[in-house]
Amino acid sequence: MGVIVLLIKRIELKNFRYVEDEVLDLPENELFILLGKNGSSKSTFLWAVPFCFYGFSDWTLKNTLKWGKKKGSVKIYFEIKGNKYVAERHFDRTSSSFSIKQFMNGEFKDLGGGLNKEAEEAFRQIFPVPQEVFLQVVTRVQTDNTDYQLGSFCSATPKGMYDTIKHFVEVVKIEKYAKVNDEEINRLKDKKTRLESALETSKRTIKDLGLEEISDERIEEKDEQIEDLKEKLEKLDALLKESEEYWEAVEKLESAEKFVKKYSGIEDLYKRWDKLRSIEKPEVLFDADKLEEINEKVGELEEKISNLKKTLPKLEDKEFDLESIQNKIDKYKDKQRDYKAKKKELEKTLEHLKNGECPECNRKFRSVEKRIPKTEEKLDNLKSYEEEVSKYTSEYNDLVNEKKANEKKINSINKEIVKLTEKVSSLKEKAAKMEQAKKATEEYQKKADFKKKYPFDVNPDELYRQYQNKKEVIEELSSVKERENPGKPERWEQVIKQGNNELVDLKTKKNDLKDKKKKYEYHQSQIEENQEEFNEVSDKLEKHLKMSKIYSRTGAPHFMVKEFLYYLQQYANEYLDRFTKGRISIEFKTNHNSKSKPIELIFYDADRNNAPRPYSTFSRGEKTRVALSVEFLGMGKVFSNLTNINLETGLIDEVYGLDEEGQEEFSEILSELSGTRKVMGGVVCFNSMAQNFEKIIRVEDGKLIKESA
Repeated sequence: MGVIVLLIKRIELKNFRYVEDEVLDLPENELFILLGKNGSSKSTFLWAVPFCFYGFSDWTLKNTLKWGKKKGSVKIYFEIKGNKYVAERHFDRTSSSFSIKQFMNGEFKDLGGGLNKEAEEAFRQIFPVPQEVFLQVVTRVQTDNTDYQLGSFCSATPKGMYDTIKHFVEVVKIEKYAKVNDEEINRLKDKKTRLESALETSKRTIKDLGLEEISDERIEEKDEQIEDLKEKLEKLDALLKESEEYWEAVEKLESAEKFVKKYSGIEDLYKRWDKLRSIEKPEVLFDADKLEEINEKVGELEEKISNLKKTLPKLEDKEFDLESIQNKIDKYKDKQRDYKAKKKELEKTLEHLKNGECPECNRKFRSVEKRIPKTEEKLDNLKSYEEEVSKYTSEYNDLVNEKKANEKKINSINKEIVKLTEKVSSLKEKAAKMEQAKKATEEYQKKADFKKKYPFDVNPDELYRQYQNKKEVIEELSSVKERENPGKPERWEQVIKQGNNELVDLKTKKNDLKDKKKKYEYHQSQIEENQEEFNEVSDKLEKHLKMSKIYSRTGAPHFMVKEFLYYLQQYANEYLDRFTKGRISIEFKTNHNSKSKPIELIFYDADRNNAPRPYSTFSRGEKTRVALSVEFLGMGKVFSNLTNINLETGLIDEVYGLDEEGQEEFSEILSELSGTRKVMGGVVCFNSMAQNFEKIIRVEDGKLIKESA
């Protein structure tokens, strides 16, 4: 299941004993102490751990809950295998509940489904360490329970020692090893049976298949026969190739002769074609009828141009006397201006006269009526001037319009003459080109007639090229008929086919030999391998059958206790050598046949010539060093060695009943534990002891006051 490493990271207390609400972060790789006077609640932080994990306490729940409070809780944050967990125990005066959560996907998730028993089972799966072991090697609190007091193992009776060790080895579950051993015995027996069957099968297969040891010489002999036949086939292939080349040349020669005979006239035709090939089709083809038609059209257009030119002089010579009319208009316009002034004067005179007034003095008189007809007559005479101006203006405008129309007609005739002239020029140019193309058309017609009468499907250039190639083939292969006929290819193909069949047969026989050799060697190697494995399995089976005796009811306890004590003696003496400077050492003696003394722990003192010495005769400081070396450190390391559970957290409470001198010695011992665990700390009560520690956490009246280095 891999190595389980326990690291306690944080302790949170609410209403636990005399602590109301505190959080203690445990430093890693740094020896620390909780420093405070007696009764300051410094040991309470250590007691919180076994209380949370196992519900263990020296007090009732009523006394565990802070006075005056209804509920309390303890939370322990810890890491196992790199996974983060928090164990919580909530309690009141009469009951407590336990839960375990794991940090997953950014939050702590409940592993027990909110149920107390399921949570405790989940915790045991994560951390399968019994309370009895935990209180020995992780948190050494000063308890009223004598089984967990410092030195309880060293001073115990042989039976008490045996009972303590039993808690440690129970985690190993010796019956599991016995079961595994039995399973391995069954597996080895099955494997031995299978190997026996495999050996028999391989031997029977060799016999049934008629396999035998085949020498390399027999295979090499087949290889030589194959090579000889391959050489013979190569010669036959050469004869086949010669035959194919001969008949291919004959066929090629006959085909060329047939071609030359069929297209014998191509040489003369090609000469004619060679002279005509460069003749290109004229841009304009000569056509006598069309030329005559063009010339007739030209004559018609030129006649039309001549007629149009004859009409121009009459139009161009026509005169328009606009000036004389303009003079008359100007003359009458001058008179018209005088007329207007006179008319205005006469109209005014007439108005006075009609009113019976004198036009000169505006006086009334009777004789005015006689003057009115004369004035009106004068006024009528003046109107003739206005009519004359209108008449000559109209005549002038008509003449201007006639002149414009004449000019327009002249322009139209000139444009028509230009257009017809351009058309005549174009037709004459076309006629000239047609005259020029007469000879080219005749030459081109010769080329067209050649193509029309050409008798072959292939164009002259390609056919002539092929014809010349065929003549070259005839010249090149003319001697082929004089060569000796090597026979038809079919004859050699038949011979080669027979040789190839024979070659395949030889290769098959060779492969059969190799296959049989391979199978024989395979089965023989299987026999050798299986025989070797059979021998190994038989040896292992014999060993496991012996182990089954060790794992028997009588053998198992003795085996585990002996194993545990062997390592405990080794590790405890290593720590004693460090903490007592080699003065004190221990030795375990076992006698599983003795009921009174199945285990005996002997202490040796180098200062007394390594004479045995009872634990009770040691001083308090010596007892502390021995107990920490054997019980706290030694047992912890043996437990880790046997179970793969590495308890990297150590918390040690102060020893009851020590005076200041004893406390100083305890503090010195505690400081020597630096580096033995990743998280390591203890409890002391005198300020004079603080200088020995890397980190100091002060506690006063149930409160963490400050931390200092």
